[in-house]
Amino acid sequence: IVHFDKRQERKAWEIPLEPGKATCSVDWNTSDILLGTGNDAEMLRIFDARLAEAEKPIYKLATKSAIKALKWNPSHPELLAVGTGTADKHLHLIDLDEKKSVCKENTGFQVCDLTWLDQDHFIVGAGYGSTKPEELSVWHYRKAIQGLKKEGTIAEIPGGRTLNLVKEPKKGGRSVKICSHCSKPDGTRQSVSVWEVKNREACDQYEKRRGRKSSSMKSWDVR
Repeated sequence: IVHFDKRQERKAWEIPLEPGKATCSVDWNTSDILLGTGNDAEMLRIFDARLAEAEKPIYKLATKSAIKALKWNPSHPELLAVGTGTADKHLHLIDLDEKKSVCKENTGFQVCDLTWLDQDHFIVGAGYGSTKPEELSVWHYRKAIQGLKKEGTIAEIPGGRTLNLVKEPKKGGRSVKICSHCSKPDGTRQSVSVWEVKNREACDQYEKRRGRKSSSMKSWDVR
């Protein structure tokens, strides 16, 4: 990994990998200070761009498989969600304020990509398992007890394995659109799907303001 910022006078800095190993995921946090990287050497590394020796990680976490997905929380720039591959099948949450993994949850499948919803305690993840369809699932992070709870599988994504999962840039509202890019393992078919994920809490507040009954949908619903 090579990083160069033309706004800074110092030269570019490089992050070396073990010979024969590949980078699987990278993500900057919203303050543009912390860089998270995952690789197929089963290692998460986090770097601080402010340091003179920025190429030296400030935090490392060894896992049991490749790290396929990384996503920093948009409202809490010290909180990182990490998804691992088939040999581990876990969703980890790393808190850089405490410099530790605060919780993890067995997903039952390899996590291919992640995104946080506008409500910053909800995480959407796409996962792939050889014995079941691709899933789009939501987890609820409860900071007070430092725990993760799966809200449920809200969709099955056709088309094979998810390569990318992208949330629309708008914030707020009763729903958010998420785009998934899928490909069959042999590369013979690719597809792009757009999912509208509805927030029950926001929908209930909307109905209440209009004097209507609350909705009967799940915590998160997809169409």
